[in-house]
Amino acid sequence: MNEEPLTPEGEGFEIDYDYYNTKKNRRFKTADQWWQTFCTNGADELEKSDIRKELLRELDDDVYLAMAVNHFIGKNYKSWLDKKGIETLGGFTPRECLKSNYGIKRLRMLFLMSH
Repeated sequence: MNEEPLTPEGEGFEIDYDYYNTKKNRRFKTADQWWQTFCTNGADELEKSDIRKELLRELDDDVYLAMAVNHFIGKNYKSWLDKKGIETLGGFTPRECLKSNYGIKRLRMLFLMSH
């Protein structure tokens, strides 16, 4: 059975993520560097976390995203991954966002802009 590809609702945070790279007075060279710097604040916390291994498995071994999710969501990450109604994710759940490049950018901006 073939699943239809998911289509995001409206313009989302991925536009803002890509736009960061075009700003003249940006603090970091790229949006990816901004994201990585933001996440590494939670590196030690992730290393000590008892959910580290399973969280990395759920997030396709995305260490930076695991740092953010561990810090801001914590042990409730399983229910958060399937949470519907997060407006800035364009109708996707966080788990669905993991399946596309624009979805991952939306997740990154969700954390960057919320905290």
